[in-house]
Amino acid sequence: MLRGVETALALEDMPSASWLIDAAQRQAPYREDVMRQAMRIYDRCGRRREIVEMYNAHLYYLKQVVHAEPENETRLAYESIMGRNHLAMVI
Repeated sequence: MLRGVETALALEDMPSASWLIDAAQRQAPYREDVMRQAMRIYDRCGRRREIVEMYNAHLYYLKQVVHAEPENETRLAYESIMGRNHLAMVI
């Protein structure tokens, strides 16, 4: 399914990319590679509130259920998106 997401992104087909990543998340809600791709797509579609909700739910799951932390790549992707968006709103 992630290949389809990549293809949709290459074609700038954001509705298809969004649909595919939403389906991927339903199948594998805790895969961090899926989450990172979802954050990137949601960011490009202006769905920032959903990024925050998804990331916070994931953090809760990791800390409360499996007693773990997110992968560094996931944390950095989130911080990059949120930091960039915050700076864009300030400027």
